[in-house]
Amino acid sequence: IMKNVLQKIIFCLALSFTFGCSSDDNTTEKNELIFEFDKEQFEKNREAWLSNDFQNYNYFEYQMSSSTGPLEYQIEVRGGIAKNVSEPDVKSKSISQIYEEIQKNVDFYTSPDYKSEGKEHYSLYVRYDSEFHYPTYYSLTLYNAPPGGGGFSKEFSEFELIE
Repeated sequence: IMKNVLQKIIFCLALSFTFGCSSDDNTTEKNELIFEFDKEQFEKNREAWLSNDFQNYNYFEYQMSSSTGPLEYQIEVRGGIAKNVSEPDVKSKSISQIYEEIQKNVDFYTSPDYKSEGKEHYSLYVRYDSEFHYPTYYSLTLYNAPPGGGGFSKEFSEFELIE
């Protein structure tokens, strides 16, 4: 009798492992979004930048993306208005507008309306200048992206206050 009971228990366990172990956490079928971003550092540096209220300065912008390749521009900001010195027909941004652009990316990917398709993992990384608190570099990376869709980066250098 004990042998029959033991066989039934083993049989039931085997069935439960065979049919009952499908996990609800099957990430290959679920829509899942991972968004990495250091909001605290972003807020701290943006507030410091805005409190300085710099209105006149120059900087260089270097962009890289899979869709455009490398681009480099010299930007001049006077009275808070940005002008692309290298290519006047190409729109440019003040540092405050660059902070707004980064915030728009954060808002887009963290919005309850954003619906990921499958498993998406984004990283929005920003480095800051310790003296003036402008972003020296930022990148948005989509991991596991199809070719040509992995993100972009922008670098800001040679920042100089002007009269």
